[in-house]
Amino acid sequence: MASFEKAAKAGQRIHRERNQPIERQKFGHLEKHKDYVLRARNYQKKREQLKKLQIQARDKNPDEFHFGMINNRVINGKHVIAKMNGKQSLPKYRKAQIAEKQRMKTKELRAIVLESTDQKKIIEKLQCTLSLYENKEGFKKSNSHIRFYETTDEKKELRKSKDNQKEAFKLNAKDTKLNHYQKALQARLNRLQELQKAENQLRSEILQLGKSTNKR
Repeated sequence: MASFEKAAKAGQRIHRERNQPIERQKFGHLEKHKDYVLRARNYQKKREQLKKLQIQARDKNPDEFHFGMINNRVINGKHVIAKMNGKQSLPKYRKAQIAEKQRMKTKELRAIVLESTDQKKIIEKLQCTLSLYENKEGFKKSNSHIRFYETTDEKKELRKSKDNQKEAFKLNAKDTKLNHYQKALQARLNRLQELQKAENQLRSEILQLGKSTNKR
């Protein structure tokens, strides 16, 4: 049944909405149906929210009392928490928010520490590889094949040219390998530096959150 409906819809004509006529372009964009739907939904959402607020204001108890009202004040329309014994007190919901934030920051810190440990291991491996390539050629001996020469002079000339080509190839290959490892090492070092900065920042933020939680 679903496949039949899809096949039926495939042959349907696509109805397009017209653009704003040239003589009415001075009035701006012509609202389409999709624009109207978004506007209507936004209006209905705001209307429902206003209804809820009206119900809350209507059902409010003027004699309502909570013990938190003793130390809390509303100054210039802002909720301010009064100081007790020279210390700023925090409500329970605020303490819970800070604790949740601290937990998330600690989780991020663990992930950063783990990644920085992996980066350090990779950097050590790259440094060892670089030292090997700088001290030695770092290439295996290439396979050789037999050649037959007519004269000794031809043999000497061909050997010289072949040796020069081999040396040039080895030097080029060694340089490219060294450049590759150096670039990789530099990228890893930069990444480690970024991780260390992020780790220090997170540690300071967690410490600050702990200080604010200890306030009573």
